[in-house]
Amino acid sequence: MKLTREEMNRIMKGEGNKPSPFSGFGNTDNKPSPFQDPYGFSAVNKQIENLPRFSVSKEDYENFANYDVYLNAYTTREEAEKQRAKNQSWVEQTGRAVTQAVANEFILGALSGFSNMYDAVYNLIANDGYNDYTNAVSTALEKAQDSIRERFAIYQENPGKSFDVGDFGWWANNAISVASTLSMLVPSTGVVKGIKTLGKIGKGTKTIGKLYNKGIYGIGKIAEKSHLTSNPARTAKSINTALDLSVTAVLSRTMENYMEAREVYKDIYDTSIERLQNFNDVQREEFFKNNPEFVGLNDEEIAKKIDKTIFPGIQGGPLMHVIAAKAECFYEALQPEFKTYQENVLKNIKVLAETLSNEGFRIISGGTDNHLILVDVKSGCGLTGKDAQNLLDRIHITTNKNTIPGETESPMVTSGLRLGSPAMTTRGFTEADFEQVGHIIATALKNSDNEEILENLE
Repeated sequence: MKLTREEMNRIMKGEGNKPSPFSGFGNTDNKPSPFQDPYGFSAVNKQIENLPRFSVSKEDYENFANYDVYLNAYTTREEAEKQRAKNQSWVEQTGRAVTQAVANEFILGALSGFSNMYDAVYNLIANDGYNDYTNAVSTALEKAQDSIRERFAIYQENPGKSFDVGDFGWWANNAISVASTLSMLVPSTGVVKGIKTLGKIGKGTKTIGKLYNKGIYGIGKIAEKSHLTSNPARTAKSINTALDLSVTAVLSRTMENYMEAREVYKDIYDTSIERLQNFNDVQREEFFKNNPEFVGLNDEEIAKKIDKTIFPGIQGGPLMHVIAAKAECFYEALQPEFKTYQENVLKNIKVLAETLSNEGFRIISGGTDNHLILVDVKSGCGLTGKDAQNLLDRIHITTNKNTIPGETESPMVTSGLRLGSPAMTTRGFTEADFEQVGHIIATALKNSDNEEILENLE
C-alpha cells in the first residue's frame, strides 16, 4: 500500500501520521520486506530512533516509489538504487536514451554550441577579450537540458561504477555521452561549411576561395615533383579533406573547453565573492594594502578581475592534474628549504654574471636581479647566439640563443645567449662551481676554432 497524498502532506508538514502497523521497529521478528514498507518515508525521517537512518526528501522518496521501491529504515541507499534500476525496464531505458540523445544532445546541444561560438567571438571583438563564458541563451538552453535529463533519467544498478557491462542502464547512459560528444560536431561542421559557402558567394570571397584552392593544388604539385605522389589533384583533395577535419576537430574541442571553462569561471567567481563578503575590517584593509589596484572597486568587480587573472591566466585549462601539480608547487614554495634554495639561485647567477663580465663579455642591463642573465656574445667573441649555443651544446652545457636590445641579427640567429642558474643549483652547484662554469663557458667561446681545447672541455 502506498501513502495517500494527504498522508504524505501531513508527514512533510511534520504533523505525523497514523501509527505504523509494525509494532516494534527494534524487533527483527517484525522486520518488513526491504522494499514494501508503505510508511518508509515517515519511518526513516520521523519515527525510528534506534536504527541507522538517512535523510530522504519528498522528491527523492517519490522517485523511488515510482518504480515500486519504498525507502525505509531497513533499506540502504545502494540496495534501493539497484532495485530501482532493475525495475526500470530496458525498453524504457532505450526510449529515454533516444529522447536524451536526440532532444537534449543533438538539438539543444547543437544550439548551445552555436550560442557559445557566437559568445566567444563577441567577447573577443566587442568586450576586449574579457569573457565570463556564459550568456542568456546558453543559460536557458542548459536549464532546459538539465530538466530533460532529470525528467528522462536512466538509472544504473551501480551508479558509481566506471565499467558495468552487465547493466543495460550503463550502456544507455554511455550512449548519451557519445551523442553529447558527437553533437559538438554539428556547430563546428556548420561553421566550416558556412565559411566554404562564403567562398562561393561574392566577388571578394570568391577570389579568396580560388587562391585557397590554387594553394592546395600547388602543394600537390610540389609533392608530385618530390615523388611523393603521382596524382596532384587527388593529393590536393586529400589535403583539403584533412584540413576540414582538423578545423572541425579544433572547433569541437574549443566548444568542449568553453563549457568546462564556464564551470571553472563560475566556481572561481562564486568563491571570490564569498570570501570578499566574509572579510572583516582588518582583513579587507590588509587585502587592499596588498592589492592597491582593487581600491575603489566593489566585490563583483574585484571577483571578475581575480577570475580573469586565474582563468585563463595562471590556471590555463581546467585539467585536474595541472591544478594538482600547481598545488604541490605552491606547497613546496612555502617550505623554509625553498627560501634557502631561491637565495642560492640568486647568489649563483650573480657569480656567473660577474665571472663572464670579468672575461670580457657584456651582460645586458649590467647584471641581474633574478635567475637569468643575457650575455652579448657577438661583441665578446664574434660568435652569433646560434653558433654559441651549438658550441656549448658540444661540451654538454645547455643554453639558449636570445635577441638583445639593438639586435642586428635575425631572431633565428641572434647576438645573445641566455643562461640560468636554477637547474645547476638544484643539482647542488655552489658559488665556486658557478665561477668555474663561467670560466669554462668563456674559454669555449673564445676558442671556438681550437679543437684541442674543445676536446679537453668535453
